Amino acid sequence: MPTLAQLKAKFPNAPESFFRRQMEASTPVLVPQVSEAKRIRQDDKPLMNKLEGQWFEILSAQFPNYPRPRAQAKRYKLANGAWYKPDVTASLWPVAGEAAREAAWECKGPSCMKNVARGLLTVKFAAAQWPEVAFYLVWKDHGEWKQQRVLP
Repeated sequence: MPTLAQLKAKFPNAPESFFRRQMEASTPVLVPQVSEAKRIRQDDKPLMNKLEGQWFEILSAQFPNYPRPRAQAKRYKLANGAWYKPDVTASLWPVAGEAAREAAWECKGPSCMKNVARGLLTVKFAAAQWPEVAFYLVWKDHGEWKQQRVLP
């Protein structure tokens, strides 16, 4: 059983009641051991792939000040526990008397890639569920960026 000095050294911010319970208990209360490796989710993988990163750089140059685009920062609830997280989101400045609008971009690679059809269907469904958000589909065709608005 650890001594009072050992407990106070190990848990300097613990209240006195913690130490009393530890010393009075016939069997010591188990204190969980905390691993020092990773305490919170800090994934080493980047948030975006190469194509998404290129589009993010283009948008960042287009919006040098506020509102800045954010990578995978928002989720939109679609139905029954289904969520959609676009690659890039930003708030657009109001145009000609319109209210400020939120925009979301989804980057897709060549049509031969896996899960492209499913991703397109998800974007269409999200546009129908969230008509106040402007959803855009973005792809690169022969080195040129193309963008299409997804209508609700």
